[in-house]
Amino acid sequence: MDARRLVIVWVTATAAACTPPNRFTDRTLQNITELQDRRRGDSLLHFLLDKHPVYRKEAALSFASVQDTVAALQLGNMLLEDPVAEARAAAAFALGQTPCAAACNALIPALQEKDPLVLREVLEALGKTIRKDDLQVLKNFKPADSLGQIGLAWAYYHLALRGLADSTIAARQATLISNQSPATARLAAAHFFARGQNTNADKFSLALLQATKDSNAFVRMAAATAIRKIDSTAALQPLLAMLKSDPDYRVRVAAARALAGLSSPRANQALLTSLMDKNVNVGIAIAEGLKPNKSVVGEILAQAKQTSNWRIRTNLYRLALDLQPSA
Repeated sequence: MDARRLVIVWVTATAAACTPPNRFTDRTLQNITELQDRRRGDSLLHFLLDKHPVYRKEAALSFASVQDTVAALQLGNMLLEDPVAEARAAAAFALGQTPCAAACNALIPALQEKDPLVLREVLEALGKTIRKDDLQVLKNFKPADSLGQIGLAWAYYHLALRGLADSTIAARQATLISNQSPATARLAAAHFFARGQNTNADKFSLALLQATKDSNAFVRMAAATAIRKIDSTAALQPLLAMLKSDPDYRVRVAAARALAGLSSPRANQALLTSLMDKNVNVGIAIAEGLKPNKSVVGEILAQAKQTSNWRIRTNLYRLALDLQPSA
């Protein structure tokens, strides 16, 4: 065997030795996954006490899918007592996916958790499960580091989805957007206003308008959605600027959809002007969101003939026919 072939064999053998095995070569992991698929919570329970932390963690994550409230007590014990941080984090996540009083009662004591990654999971899980009577627990929590900030921001986001956010929480989320908070925390805060209930977005319009210039594209996308909820006069110019000049096409798509939700002739005209954006996804979003306006039927038809994208053309012809059946 020549030297070149020896080198090839050696490299192949080394690569094979370094490649982690498929997790489903482990029969116990196969069993846990099978029980999860069959939603056999009673059979999964004993894996939470297994001597191997990997099996405890995987069983906890399975309960996040099964969402069996019977497991909440055992998951709570695991969260407070398991010596392995990854297993505790999995238990916290599973409790967050199992909204019940027992899950909430198990999570509140875990706010004393010392591991930052576990505490981040505990905070977000509490946002999904906490009851209105216990909200002060989250409102009084003071994060000690960036992971705590992120966990609390997502907790508040989940509260807004559940209609439990109040003006104090909204003010804290607005502060997160304005300050140099971690990007993931700013994203949670932006989505808080974009998707949440009772967030009083108008009151925090300055923070939301500032977020349209955030360095993170995902934050800008969420901000574009959020400012639809503020006064349309204040929202119009920032959205027009995003549609025209944001470097990320996904942000321009979000701005186009937000502009389509405004009852403004200027917004509609700006959308029509931007139909031929260099990224076709922006044009598709615009074509799907244009409002009927008989005064621009001619321009709509001209744009339809000019574009080569069938989705844009179809939407434009549909709009033109709605406005002028004889077109």
